[in-house]
Amino acid sequence: MMKQELVYEPTWKRVLSEQDHDLIEKIFERTPPPTEGEIQFIPIRAAYNHRGDLIATALIQNSKNSSFSVYELTLIYKENGTELAKHVFTIPRLHIPPHTTMPWSFLFPKEAQDKKASLIEWELVWEPAMKG
Repeated sequence: MMKQELVYEPTWKRVLSEQDHDLIEKIFERTPPPTEGEIQFIPIRAAYNHRGDLIATALIQNSKNSSFSVYELTLIYKENGTELAKHVFTIPRLHIPPHTTMPWSFLFPKEAQDKKASLIEWELVWEPAMKG
C-alpha cells in the first residue's frame, strides 16, 4: 500500500491560517489510508456563507495510480445518509496527483440544496461520470 502525501493547491498555502493548517494536518494524520484505487472525501468543516451557499471543506484522497481531476464531478452532501445538496463541479486548476491527499472547499449554491444542513455528521459522496 502506497503512503499518502498531503499537498496543498498553491493559493491555499498563501491564504490558509495556521489554525486551519494544523486542523488539516491533524485530520490527515488520523485518517486511515484509503483503499487502493479509490477516491475518498474526508470531512473537515461545513458552513454557510452570507448568501446561503453551503461550503463543504474536505480532504480529497487519491489512492489511484493516476491523477484525479474535477471535471463534471457530481458531489452529494449527505447528513446521516440523507441527501441535502447535489451539485456538478468542474474545477480546472484542481488536479490531485496519484497517492496524494489535498484539501478543497466545495460550494453548493442555494439552488443545489434540498434542505437546511445541520453541519454535523456529514459526508461528501461522488457519483462517477456516466460514460457515454
